[in-house]
Amino acid sequence: IFSKRSRSWAFVATPACRWSEDHFYPLPGSKAHPYYEDFSTPCYDGKHQMIFGGLFASTGDLASVWARYHFRPHFFQHAGFRIACHEDATSSSKNKPSKTVGSANYETKEMLDRYLLMHWGSEKEIWSEIPFSKQARPEVVHLPLKCAELIKKYSSGFETALDLGCAVGRSTFEMAKDFKKVIGIDYSREFIDCTQKLKESQQLNYWRKDSGSEGLELTTVVDPKIDVRRLHFQQGDACALPSNLNHFDAVLLANVLCRLPEPLICLERMQGVNALVRPGGVLVMTTPFSWLEEYTPKSKWLKGLQDVQKVLTEFELIHEEELPFMIREHRRKFEYIITKASVWKRKLK
Repeated sequence: IFSKRSRSWAFVATPACRWSEDHFYPLPGSKAHPYYEDFSTPCYDGKHQMIFGGLFASTGDLASVWARYHFRPHFFQHAGFRIACHEDATSSSKNKPSKTVGSANYETKEMLDRYLLMHWGSEKEIWSEIPFSKQARPEVVHLPLKCAELIKKYSSGFETALDLGCAVGRSTFEMAKDFKKVIGIDYSREFIDCTQKLKESQQLNYWRKDSGSEGLELTTVVDPKIDVRRLHFQQGDACALPSNLNHFDAVLLANVLCRLPEPLICLERMQGVNALVRPGGVLVMTTPFSWLEEYTPKSKWLKGLQDVQKVLTEFELIHEEELPFMIREHRRKFEYIITKASVWKRKLK
């Protein structure tokens, strides 16, 4: 409204901006600008919902009825809600990317506890309270420790390393025993918050589920020999990494590939002008190739290492092996997985 008396404009807004049922998510084909990726990308997690319109406390562009922003619903933003119906209610969610659905699975307390046990639990803690303990169980590896061992064995330089998809960080911490600087990146906010707490206090309590509501509180303790000053953790998208990340002596990509919406983009980032892996550096990758449309469009699934080799044209495959491991859900249920491990060395130019 323009006031003739004061010769100024005044914004008139509804009493409250409105929450949308839709989560904040990227439009198909959109990419975050390198200078702006720390703003939008971390919020594509299925937990931030859109807010429409301004309110009495808004200023500038946010005062407009066309304003769009995103917050988690527990934030108090003077926001109400309105009821609306799509012309075709049955198709209102058809065009929403599936990425937010899949990624949200890793933001629960139950999943966090499960990964903490897998990464940091001792063999006794993982296998205790199991009925029929005399029954033979499969031979498995401790996957995070095995990945760190492969990195140490095949890397020829020990200045910098990247753990891409670090989850709750066991491999990242182990790599800090040998590398002067290690960066851990994960898409999950819950996982990154957990690694930050571990770095700060060197211990963390979590819950091991045994049956129903029964369980036991356990404590993760970081090896005091690890210099935590070498560690840095940040939330990020493996398909849209910052341009200033490059030229690592070693990169670990553990069980991440088949959970990405754009696996080829992630692999292509390993090489080229602004490569994650320096010439002579190594990429250690594990993947069970367990593709799901919940995470990755079917047209982008890779059949095996032969498809990976077609992308990693600047690398030589120097080692491969099968790694069986298990994730405990509760004392009567384990997930048994055989992941394919491969080690790739970037060729010297």
